Amino acid sequence: MKYIPPKDLKLSQEEQEILEFVENNLDQLTPPTEEEKIAWKMVAENTIKRKNINMRATESDMEKLKARAADLGIGYQTIITTLIRQYLSGKIRLEL
Repeated sequence: MKYIPPKDLKLSQEEQEILEFVENNLDQLTPPTEEEKIAWKMVAENTIKRKNINMRATESDMEKLKARAADLGIGYQTIITTLIRQYLSGKIRLEL
């Protein structure tokens, strides 16, 4: 099975080499052991540091946000963090 990344995803040279290696050797790969899964999970949890924040929003805005998130099948907090990331990367602009 060939992985087709999203059009806006830019892979580094190293990431591209890893992807090609995996795609070319799928038949030789074995599923990870439970110990490997636990170890990888710990690495992932320690790699991405998250900070809890408190914010104020109107009740109606939160209701609308949660409804749209439910329509997409994701959590409303995922929408908020995605918007923050897109703003910081310059993908979206803020108009006041």
